[in-house]
Amino acid sequence: MNEQGLDLPIFLDALSWGTDDCTPDRKIQYERGALMVSQELPGILRRWSKPPRQQGSKNKRAEGGSKVLDEFVFERVGQVVDEELESLAPHLQSPAGEDVSAEAFTSMGFEEMSRDATEYAPLSFGLLKKMATQRNTQKDPVKACMPPTKASCYLPKVSGVSAKGFDTLHATGLTMSHKWTTDVVGRISEHCMKEVVAALKHCSWLISDDNLTIPFRVFSQRLDNKSDFGNGTAATVYIKRNTPQLSNRANQDLKLKRAEGMKKPLTELEIVDLANKAYPHIHVHMVHYVLQFLLNSPEFDLPTYSGKKDDLLKPPAPIDQLQSGPDHVTLQYLLGTINIPEASYEDHERLLEEWFGLYKFRAEDKNSYERLDFLVLVFGWFHLEMAFARLLHKQYLGTTRGQGLRYAFELLGRKGLLKPLTQGVFHHDLEEALFHIAEAHIQEDWLTISGAESLAGLRDQSPEKLTEFAERLVLKHASSEALDDMDERVANRQPTDEQKRQLVMFNRTFSITLFCIKQYVRVMLV
Repeated sequence: MNEQGLDLPIFLDALSWGTDDCTPDRKIQYERGALMVSQELPGILRRWSKPPRQQGSKNKRAEGGSKVLDEFVFERVGQVVDEELESLAPHLQSPAGEDVSAEAFTSMGFEEMSRDATEYAPLSFGLLKKMATQRNTQKDPVKACMPPTKASCYLPKVSGVSAKGFDTLHATGLTMSHKWTTDVVGRISEHCMKEVVAALKHCSWLISDDNLTIPFRVFSQRLDNKSDFGNGTAATVYIKRNTPQLSNRANQDLKLKRAEGMKKPLTELEIVDLANKAYPHIHVHMVHYVLQFLLNSPEFDLPTYSGKKDDLLKPPAPIDQLQSGPDHVTLQYLLGTINIPEASYEDHERLLEEWFGLYKFRAEDKNSYERLDFLVLVFGWFHLEMAFARLLHKQYLGTTRGQGLRYAFELLGRKGLLKPLTQGVFHHDLEEALFHIAEAHIQEDWLTISGAESLAGLRDQSPEKLTEFAERLVLKHASSEALDDMDERVANRQPTDEQKRQLVMFNRTFSITLFCIKQYVRVMLV
């Protein structure tokens, strides 16, 4: 190199396609190709970027070519990212000429998007995964670094993000604009309503409604622009495909049957008879319900239990099983929210008029349509569930010094449950608290029945023995038979445990009535 008057930079430049004379030279082509695919090349570049320091040296590490290499890497990565995003863009865009649909939103999945990003943008996706992994190791890096799409604007919309919040997200490129999202949601809603109208003509359907409250927030209040708390009603239509439609006389036949029943009401003996016939089915479900409190406990650790697949631990056979499969899925459509509070009978009439047309008193009806003979009114099972939960609250509230619900609420730190409310999340919080209290009682009864020191000690028992324990638990701690035995002891003037009696009543009432109502309502709405 000295003889030719070359230094190392000039030599490397000539070797790397820098001169017209060196580029076609066979010898140089061979050596250059060997360098480009050699295992040593990455190490050479790393040492150029960060030269090694001599062992034992306390001098500052040489800067090397880090500044130049950093500038080159930044430039090259930018070029590759632009190329990859251009290649990935067609797979993230809606088809030309097609509007965004509900099917497009629900069909999107992280796995499919991850495969496309890995195939068409490996460097960009790898950088995002690296950033996500370093930022938070608890989250799935694949889901954390998915590229923003039109679907990402739907969650802020349904979550109640304000228009200003949308504009901020749109400015950063994370979502579409607020106007675009509002227009798309409106078009999707209109399309769904057309599907509902078409399905109502050929399928059996059910409609449920309930009141709701919506806070309308204002960031800059004025006399003519204040925050408001709106009251309205929301309804949902459930359409069951492949189900025979009710006859045109269903409403009339139901009225005649009810009129016939009013003339011959059930007697006390008939009610007791019906309860006795239904009890064997209820008892089977109670035993399974009690088993679930044990099997689902962290101490028992069902996944590692040797008999976890035993038939005795499976749910009871259904009495009248519904058909299942893709062709029997219940379709649900949300109707538009109506600015009418469900607070009085007059409000109900206005809602029916809004949904079904004219609704008049029977004396003013002119035809079967105005009498709504095509409509079969269904009992409000969910309201029954709420009313019964409030009844349990009233019956077992007790005091802070006793063993009632008030004591349990204080012990669990549950606030806002001492006074029954009809608005807000009171029913949800009360039901959750009742479930936790019943769970604690029944798990304690498991230890009493089995004689085990902990729930983990029951892992050594066979499924047959666990089922036997569950049968005994229901009989001794959650049944009318146990209460009858206590009443007989009181009649014979024998000592009895009043606190245990209250617990047995609570277990029986909660397990039999509230739990069964919840399960049956859930089955009816499938």
